[in-house]
Amino acid sequence: MNKTLLKAIPHVVAVLVFVSLSCWYFAPYFSGYELVQSDINHFIGMSKEVQDFKLLNDDQALWTDSQFGGMPAYQISVEHKGNLVRWVDWLIKLGLPRPVGILFMAMLGFYILCLCLRINPWLGILGGVAFGLSSINILYLEAGHVSKVNAIAYMAPVLGGLLLTMRGKYLFGGLLTALFLALHLSANHLQMTYYLVFLLLFAGIAQGIQLLVEGKAQQLLRSAAVLACAAVLAFLPAASNIMTTYEYSKHSTRGASELTINPDGTDKIAGAEEGLDPDYILEYSMGRGEVFSLLIPDVKGGQYERISKDDLPDDVSQFGKDALPQIGVRYFGDQSFSGGAFYFGVIMIMLFIMGIVLSKGYLRWGLVLLTIIAVVLSWREPTGLTMFFLESVPGFAKFRDTKMMLVVVQVIVPLMAVLGLQRLFFSGEEKKAL
Repeated sequence: MNKTLLKAIPHVVAVLVFVSLSCWYFAPYFSGYELVQSDINHFIGMSKEVQDFKLLNDDQALWTDSQFGGMPAYQISVEHKGNLVRWVDWLIKLGLPRPVGILFMAMLGFYILCLCLRINPWLGILGGVAFGLSSINILYLEAGHVSKVNAIAYMAPVLGGLLLTMRGKYLFGGLLTALFLALHLSANHLQMTYYLVFLLLFAGIAQGIQLLVEGKAQQLLRSAAVLACAAVLAFLPAASNIMTTYEYSKHSTRGASELTINPDGTDKIAGAEEGLDPDYILEYSMGRGEVFSLLIPDVKGGQYERISKDDLPDDVSQFGKDALPQIGVRYFGDQSFSGGAFYFGVIMIMLFIMGIVLSKGYLRWGLVLLTIIAVVLSWREPTGLTMFFLESVPGFAKFRDTKMMLVVVQVIVPLMAVLGLQRLFFSGEEKKAL
């Protein structure tokens, strides 16, 4: 058999596996059922006035009174016809229905990251499945946060393009970065973009330090130039959406306050503070013990609203109240409610730890450091690090629900796992010694 065909077999198998798993997981969708997505239902209500105007006038409204007493309609439902990347998005997802296509893309995107790092394709399939079936994707698809999961699906291949570029593949790496970053930006979830910047920054700095240590300063400069051009190209298709969002943010709760009096009656300088209130930002963040849900499912109970021992009827015995944490039928963590735990898989966490030990290079240390930072920032109870980010890191106070920063860990865990397995099985080193 032709060598090219032989090399193509794992890639064909990967696509078939990812399509099959995605279709199987959402099998009821093909029988006429649909997900009951609360956020999609809210969107339908918010956009009705805009859609009615379009139907009656064959034009797009730029303002709607259906939300917050009036706001720009381009923040709710305006079609950006100049962004042709949406057709690439449809094509790369093989025209699959939206929830199926997004889950497929999450797996395929991680597989592309693995190929960029020259990881064995069969391990890449394993990593792709682990990334795609992380419960973050499933929970937020169910809730209707479709743009969020769509943006998450493109995070891994953007990282792959950056690392490929920095490893000397300037043309192909730059094109991959531009393509998948454009797709990510067109998914239109700026909070996920903000966290993607952290992932690219930490990985890029770690890879850059390795290049400097190896005496490859010129390669680092060329990579930076290529990646800067790729970022500009990726920005252009979604520019109209991003720029109007930035403009509106100045007049929202994320902009400077117009109030001149503090709650305690003291004077305050108007416009001196920007961003959301810290209590509001951390309202939906995790309690510290909840981070163990990454490897122990429902460590603080399952879904539903928060329940505590004091919420139980008086006729429940003390034994029953003490047994509450073991029952695990309802949520009893620190959030006001939970749609479900963030679970990556105990096997993947084990392989992640093994990967930290076995993988080589500076990249692992950048990713491990970011993992620690993301976990600490996901806590509801603020630490010194949390306050530093809220007060000093540009843009961090613009987004609430800091536990969503764990999406970078969602990429890092399976990546470190497959890097460790790559060295264990395909490095040619003695396995017993490893």
